[in-house]
Amino acid sequence: MATRDAFDELAQQYYDEIYRLYPVEASWLGIHAYDDQLADLSSGGIAQQAQALHELRERLASLDERDLPLDAYVDYQLVVADLRSRLWSLERVEDWQRNPVMYVQEPLFGLLALVTRDYAPARERAANLLNRLREIPNALEAGLTNVRNPPRVFNETAIQSAQGGAAFVSEAVPRLIQAAEAELASGDEHPGEDAAVFGMTATETPFSTVDAPADALGAADDDLAENLRAAGEDAARAFDMHAAALAETTAEGEFAVGQELYDERLRDWHMLDSSAPEMAALGRTLFEDTLGQIQELVADNAPGRDWADVVAELRADHPTADGLLGAYREELIKLRSFVLDRDLATIPEGEQLDVVETPAFERATIAYAAYMPPAPFEAVQSGQFWVTPIDAAATPEAREEQLREHCRWSFPNVALHEGYPGHHLQLMRASRHPSFVRKNAQSDLFAEGWAHYCEQLMAEQGYLGDWRLRLFQLKDQLWRAARVVIDPSLHTGTMSPEEAVTLLVDGARLARAQAEGEVRRYCLTPTQPMTYAVGKQQILDLRAEFGSLPLREFHDRLLGSGSIPFTLVRNEMLAQW
Repeated sequence: MATRDAFDELAQQYYDEIYRLYPVEASWLGIHAYDDQLADLSSGGIAQQAQALHELRERLASLDERDLPLDAYVDYQLVVADLRSRLWSLERVEDWQRNPVMYVQEPLFGLLALVTRDYAPARERAANLLNRLREIPNALEAGLTNVRNPPRVFNETAIQSAQGGAAFVSEAVPRLIQAAEAELASGDEHPGEDAAVFGMTATETPFSTVDAPADALGAADDDLAENLRAAGEDAARAFDMHAAALAETTAEGEFAVGQELYDERLRDWHMLDSSAPEMAALGRTLFEDTLGQIQELVADNAPGRDWADVVAELRADHPTADGLLGAYREELIKLRSFVLDRDLATIPEGEQLDVVETPAFERATIAYAAYMPPAPFEAVQSGQFWVTPIDAAATPEAREEQLREHCRWSFPNVALHEGYPGHHLQLMRASRHPSFVRKNAQSDLFAEGWAHYCEQLMAEQGYLGDWRLRLFQLKDQLWRAARVVIDPSLHTGTMSPEEAVTLLVDGARLARAQAEGEVRRYCLTPTQPMTYAVGKQQILDLRAEFGSLPLREFHDRLLGSGSIPFTLVRNEMLAQW
């Protein structure tokens, strides 16, 4: 018989080992014991990861979970799913031998975690940053050694990320040193919790007007500053050299994981009783249904016109490149007030959302906007809304095309998806769950399903009352439905990347540049793209099942489980019923 104490002890041992093996992941969770390290991605380091995970699996298998109380049983299932997911990537798919992107993103996200979160005095974070900068050449070299004949789309993405990484390091390190010297001169070593935003303190408003953290990193003395400069230059040079080496790499490998591994991921990680062909069929149904809604809406409001022509015309009304971040900030203020006024969900006290530019190294795969959640184990709960800036080096025509994707009829839907009541609200709630295990849980089915559900919710509540806003909400719904078709089809070999781009451009009417970035990401992340529409549908099913609950109570109960698969959410909600 398993006791709660025995499981809690085992869970703590499990995650302690995970933090040691994956120090960058630990940093983003708010566990800072390993902030001076990167994961060992050498072949020997990978072997040690596999050995440790198998030993952890044996320990978990020794526990009889059947007599655990429900909340602990759910936590047990989450630990098992996490372990299976890591072994799936390491041994079943063997990403370490075929995906060069992971060797670029590991160090870059390791740097970003130290730069963007003011969780400790600047001097401490500066010293950790220096150590991680010095480890970058080894991480990149491991990628060149381990990866053989990667898929072309993986290699191209790794090249773009490495080039962006060189730019990020070259710009960030000098800027942060300068900011830290100012911090040192002021005598304030840790100003983040009292930083002024919108002319008020962080406790008075949840938004920040800075484009990037002005006090994120510091140099405690001249030696540290000089060492950071030198290490930054070496790291930038290493990224440039890595991009050049990847450009000479033979890249003819297969990106698709195949149906067996795709279905295994659906079952073990998302806890879905479905197959790749069934998922694609669901996607086609959702796509046709949404397309019918779009055509009906346009027929009622712009008779005789093709919906794509209406969308193209409306896209001409957009913010300027310089005004893009400000437009999103203003929209988020309105959204937050609407959620409170309509009593749609509880917004946690003390939450904060910073609207900042997408880091350079992530712009290859984040064409427009994304959300980075708060670290669940940190006291200061601040999320980041990333907005990819308009490319100043692009042609005027290309810049205009980028801006058209942020038109005034579109960005409210993006803002609510990423901010309120979408990702930011949901992940703020998840990070405050009392369970240690739940703070580590990261179900994209729940997180993306919730954010996509919020788009329909806000339309139902009247926030998207203008038919043109509703048109763009449905257009985004069409795009998410297309993902449910494309994701399993790409990874079972029934659709090529070019066919996927064509479906997004001709069917969902995405701009080609956005469609290409989307498909590149789909190739890298099997089963993630389908989570938006499938997760949303699971929430709608739960809302119907628990229809007697007031809307706010339903949302609060739903969000109260954390970011976990809906199978487990439903079990907890039924127990509360």
